[in-house]
Parts: sequence; structure tokens; C-alpha cells
Amino acid sequence: MNEEEIKSWLGHEIEQKDIIDSNRVRAMGALLDRDNLPFEYGTPLPPCWHWAFCLDTTPQSKLGIDGHPKKGGFLPDLGLPRRMWAGSRLKFHYSPEIGSSITKKSKISSITPKSGKSGKLVFILVKHDWYVDGVKFIEEEQDIVYRDITRTGQTSKGVSPVKKSAEWSMNVTPDSALLFRYSAVTFNSHRIHYDRPYCLNEEGYPGLVVHGPLIATILIEFFQTNNPNAIIKEFSFRAVSPLFEGQTFSVNGCKEKNNSWYDVWAENSQGSLATKGEILAEV
Repeated sequence: MNEEEIKSWLGHEIEQKDIIDSNRVRAMGALLDRDNLPFEYGTPLPPCWHWAFCLDTTPQSKLGIDGHPKKGGFLPDLGLPRRMWAGSRLKFHYSPEIGSSITKKSKISSITPKSGKSGKLVFILVKHDWYVDGVKFIEEEQDIVYRDITRTGQTSKGVSPVKKSAEWSMNVTPDSALLFRYSAVTFNSHRIHYDRPYCLNEEGYPGLVVHGPLIATILIEFFQTNNPNAIIKEFSFRAVSPLFEGQTFSVNGCKEKNNSWYDVWAENSQGSLATKGEILAEV
């Protein structure tokens, strides 16, 4: 795809509508062990649970070999086979309630080709605005990266974590049931999360890959557990290296010097950084 064709995709938009139903909220609560949450209509939706709504319902016949929707629909086909969610930046204006009718408006904001150690990369910035009755409740920027499939570096230890001591820490051992449940509740058919032979033989991973947004959700859930009175206003995260089924990882957090900001991060089983995030919260 040449420069002019790439530019033609800028500003591409899509709108989706949904209802925050108690069944999907209950399913999210089950996979996150949140059995203490009431599921009645009017209950506020916890941060990052909105990813279970306004889902991509691409017909089966229009899926690619990787289980993703074929490129060329909302997102362009850039000639690179691997597509991953690299990170997000979110602003939470208020929490929508179970039973609310919601609208998600998505727009391609930028397309940036780059070169990395693994070859050609293309970053796509997608802006998502979420509404209830025309009032925005979340502003979200999502980074999507396209790249070639490589057979090296899949088990990279990444880089050292931030030189800070965790004020709270918890180990998580993701199994195939957890990954299946998150794929199911978010209607995510990307095969790297459930098809082990495909992971090993086609994409070169050592095992099933833990979803980036699932790691982010666990980070923000654990922050809330340790700061129960905090009202989360902003959250950003960036994937550094993948995490895999059966390999224990830790989720960690601490307060920054500015009392309103907190660092959160996930470390892999070798103690290296997997996901890095920041939370702005009012206490």
C-alpha cells in the first residue's frame, strides 16, 4: 500500500451500539473472581469492563486465517500478517450503569510506518469515544501494531521493570480456561489466545498468549482492590513483551511522588517487564 492509499484510510469511522446487560457483566465478574459485585440494573460498570461491549461481530466467512476480521474492513490491509493491541490511553468521565444503552464511535486517527529489530512495523492510532444518551463516558486511544511474523524473540525477557518497589503485588497463573473465558466474553476470535498448535506452528510463540486488555484489566482491578476508595480518572498501558499460558506473572503497583498518580506493571516469570501502566486517581 503506497502513501496515498494509506492516507485514504485516515478518518475512517465506524459506529456501534450495545446495551450493558447483566449477563456479560456477570461473566466478566466470574472470570475476574468478582463474586462480591452486585449485578442488578443500575450498578456502575467497573473500569475497563466496557471492552466486553460494542463488539466486532464480523461474520465467520469474513475472518482471516488468524481469526481476526480480514483486513480491509474498518482497518486497512497493509500487507503485514500480524496485528496486535499494543496499548491504550483512557479517560473515564463517569461509570455507565448496567442496563444503559451505549454507543461507541471509532475513528482512525493516524497511520505511522516504522522499522524495528523485527522488520517493518506500522502503528495505527484509533480513537474510541463511548456515550450514554449522547454524553461521553470514556475517551480512549488505542495503539494497534502491524508487523511480520518472526521466529525469534518470542520468548524475550523484555527490559528491566521500573526501578521502584511495589507497594502491592500479586501472582497470577493464567490457564487456558481464563483465556477462553476472556475471549468468549469479548468475542475475540484471535487464535493466539486459544489455538495452541496455531500459536506454536504458525506464529512461533511458545504457548497461548495472554490478552493485552486482560492484563490491563487485572492491573486496574488489583489497583482498585488495594485502593478501594480511589476514583480512577485516567489509565494508560503499554505492552512490552508477551505473557503466556501456564507461566506465572506478577501484577504490581505503587504511588508516584505526585499523590494522584500511580505506577502499575506486570512482570513475567523471569522478573522482566511485560506491561507498563499509569493510573490517575482521586482518593
